[in-house]
Amino acid sequence: MNLVVKSTWTRHLVGAAVLAALAACGGGGGGSANNNTGGSTEQTASVTGVAAKGLMKFAKVVVKDAVSGAVLKETTTDATGNYTVTGLPIGTAVLIEVSSVAGTKIVDEATNAEIDAPANFTLRAAAVADAAGTANVQVTPFSEMAVAKALANGGLSKDNIEAANADVRLLVGFDVLAERPVFSDDGFTASNKAALMLAAVSRMAQQEAFECGSTSNDPAVSQAEKVKCVVTTMAQAGSSDEDVFIELSDAKDAVFNDDYDGDEEKPITTQQPRDLIDVSERGSAIDQAKALIANIRSNGAMLVGDGSTTLESRLRTVSTVIEGAANPIGDSSRELYGAVLSAANLLDEGQHVGTTVNFNASVAQVVGCRLYEGNNPADLDWDTEASDASAAGSIGCRITYSVVYDNATDKYIARQHNFRVYRTEEPGEYKVRSRLILQTVVLNEETQRFEVQDTSDFVRKAPAPGDSANGGFYLADVAIGREAPSFEYPRGYLYSMALSGDFAGGLSQVLNGFALKNTLALSITPSFTPVTEGEGVGTDTITRLTLAGSVSASGGSRPTVTATFLEDSYIESQFNNAEGQSLRAVETMAGARDGTLRISVLDAAGAGFTGTVGLSGQGEVDGDQLPTSLVLRGVVTSAANATLFDGTVNVSVASFDGYSSLSPYSSKNSVSNPQISINGLLAVSGRPNLVVNMNIGHAFTLGGERLSISGNYTQGDDVVMISGELFAEGSEGTSSIALSTPRGLGITLSEGSKFATLFKSESYALGTLDLDKSKITYADGSFEQY
Repeated sequence: MNLVVKSTWTRHLVGAAVLAALAACGGGGGGSANNNTGGSTEQTASVTGVAAKGLMKFAKVVVKDAVSGAVLKETTTDATGNYTVTGLPIGTAVLIEVSSVAGTKIVDEATNAEIDAPANFTLRAAAVADAAGTANVQVTPFSEMAVAKALANGGLSKDNIEAANADVRLLVGFDVLAERPVFSDDGFTASNKAALMLAAVSRMAQQEAFECGSTSNDPAVSQAEKVKCVVTTMAQAGSSDEDVFIELSDAKDAVFNDDYDGDEEKPITTQQPRDLIDVSERGSAIDQAKALIANIRSNGAMLVGDGSTTLESRLRTVSTVIEGAANPIGDSSRELYGAVLSAANLLDEGQHVGTTVNFNASVAQVVGCRLYEGNNPADLDWDTEASDASAAGSIGCRITYSVVYDNATDKYIARQHNFRVYRTEEPGEYKVRSRLILQTVVLNEETQRFEVQDTSDFVRKAPAPGDSANGGFYLADVAIGREAPSFEYPRGYLYSMALSGDFAGGLSQVLNGFALKNTLALSITPSFTPVTEGEGVGTDTITRLTLAGSVSASGGSRPTVTATFLEDSYIESQFNNAEGQSLRAVETMAGARDGTLRISVLDAAGAGFTGTVGLSGQGEVDGDQLPTSLVLRGVVTSAANATLFDGTVNVSVASFDGYSSLSPYSSKNSVSNPQISINGLLAVSGRPNLVVNMNIGHAFTLGGERLSISGNYTQGDDVVMISGELFAEGSEGTSSIALSTPRGLGITLSEGSKFATLFKSESYALGTLDLDKSKITYADGSFEQY
C-alpha cells in the first residue's frame, strides 16, 4: 500500500501588533515654593499615517478621546492621503475619524481613476497613545472593522482597542494598521501588502460583493457608492463573518495575480472568532502553540519519518526479526516438522499394520506415506516395502501443498515436501532427510487420480554441502522419548520429541527466495487429553506442545535470523479427531492457533526482540486454522544493545479472506481489516522518552484503501493527541491528520491543502503554516522556517 500524504510544514500569518509608542515634547517653566529653579516638560504623543480606500486626499481628520468623545485635535489629509496629529496626551485611548468633505478625492485601484469621495463617508481607527514618540496608524477599511468590533464588544477601552486591532491583524495576515500602503508610480498598482489589501476592497466593490450595487449611470459615482457599501458591510459583518472572509480572500488573490508589482509574499487571510480575545490570553496561547510545534518538530519525524531511529523503523525491526523467526516455523515448514514427528512416532510405536498410511498435515494438506524395510539414509532409492511398522526400517512421505494446472504443457504441477525417516541403532533416535520438490503429474481420466510423470528438485538455488551424496536432501535428527507400553497406554506414553539439524525450507520461503533451509535445535514436550475407548485402552490427543531450543532460516536473500524459545513457550491446537498419538504431532504443529511463545530473536546485524508472542482466535487459511490475534510484548534492541522500544504491539484481523499461505509475501495478499495497537516506551536520545499509545486500522472501502489512526504520545508533561485518515494512492478520499493538546491547541494537515491553521479551542487562530514553503507564521508576527 502506497500512502501519499503531503506533510511539509509551514507558512504565513500575522505580523506583530505594533501600536502606539507615542512621544512628544513640550515646554514651559515654573518655580517652586522653596525657590529651587528648574524646568518641567509635559510629554505628549503624535500619531501619523495614511487615510486610504484608496488614498483619501483632502479629507477631514478629527482625533477624539475614545471614551469621552471629546475632540482633541483636528487636521486634514494632504494630496497623498497622509495626516499627522501632535500634542496628544500620553496614555489616552484615541479615536481617529477621517471623513469626506467637499473636494475629498479617493484614488480607486480597481478603475485606475481618482473619484470624488461619496458623501458622509467615514473611516475610523483607534489607538492608545501609550508612549512618547510618534505612532503609525493607518486609517483604512480594516481599522474601521477593528473599531466596529471593539464597540460591539463593550466599547473603546484600551484592552478592547488592543484586542480588536490584533483581531484585524490576524484577519489579513500582517500588521495592516502599521504598514503604510505603497503604490507604483502610476498611483494605482499595489506595491506592498497594505496596498494589496486596499486594492482588494476596490476589487470587491467593482464586482459588487455583498450585493453592493449602484443606481448611478456615472461610473465614478457608481464605484464610489459601491466602495462605501462594501466598507460598511465589512465593518458591520466583522472579521468572523464567513462571507467577508471568502470575498476578501478571493479579491486579494485576484489582485495579487493580476495587478501587483510588489516583492512581498501574498498575505494569508484567516477568519476570526466572533468575540474578542484578550491580548494577554492570545499571547499565552501563542507561547503554548510554539511549544506544541517545537514538540511536533522534535518528535514528529521520530514517529512518522523514515530515519533509522523512527518508531516505524523500530517496529520494522520487530517485524523483521519476528518474520525471520516465523519463517522456519510458519506455513509448510510447520507442517513438515509435524509430519516428520508423526512419521517418526509411528515407527517408534511399531504398531501400524499395512504398507501405506495417510494422515492430515492440516485440513487441506494430506501426508501420504509408505513403509520400507531399508534404513540406510545413504540409499536414495525407494526399496522393499514393509508390511507393518514393526518390520519397517524407514518411512517415506510426501506432503502435497498445491496442484496447479499448466496450460502450456497440459499437465499439473504439484509442490511437495518429500522426506524420509530412518531408524538408527539407538532406540528412539532417527535420521531424517527432507527436500522440497516440484512434481509433474497428469490426471488419469479413468481413475480421476494424479499420476507422477517427473520429479525435479526445485529447492537447489545453489549447491549445498553433501549435495551429490544426499540427492538434494537436507539431513537432520529426530528423537522420540516414550515410556514402555502399559495397560492404560498400549502404545506407550510419549513424553518428549526433538528436532535437530537442517530441514528443507518452507514453500513460501523458497518460492520467494528468502531461505533454502531451516536449522533447528528444538525440544518439544507434548501434553495430552486422555480419551477412554473401552476398558483399559487409552488414546491420547496432543493439545499442547511446549517448545525449547532455537530455529533459524538461511541460504536465501534474507539475513539469517535466529529465534530462541525461552521457558514456558507453547502452542495449542483444537484438533481432536485423530486416532492415536502417531497422528497427533503433525496436527498439533499444523493446527496451532493458540499459545504463547517466549522468544529471543536476533538478526545477523545484532538487532533483536526479547519477549512474548501471544496467539489466539481462529481463522482459516487454505484449510489451516490460524490465529486471528497476535500480541507482541517485549523489548526491541539495536545492534549496539540499546533499548529502542519497550511495550506491546497487538495485531488482529477480522478474517483471512483473500490471503494465501502459499504466497504470504505477495503484494496481492491481504487480510480482512487488520487492526494494530502500539503501547509502549520509545527511547529518545537526549530528551525524555516518549510513551506512545496508538491505534491503526486498515480497511478496504468501495473507493480503495483507508488507514485510520488515533491515539496520543506523552513526553514529560506534554501530551499530543493524534487522529486522522490516510488513503492509499488512487483511493477515493482526502488524507488528513489532526494534532491537538488537552489545552485545546490544534492543527489539521489535509492532503491537497496548501495552508493549515494553528488554532486554540477551534475558536481563534494562533498561526498559519504554508505547506509549500515550509514556514509557520505566528499571530505575534514571528515565524519559523524549516
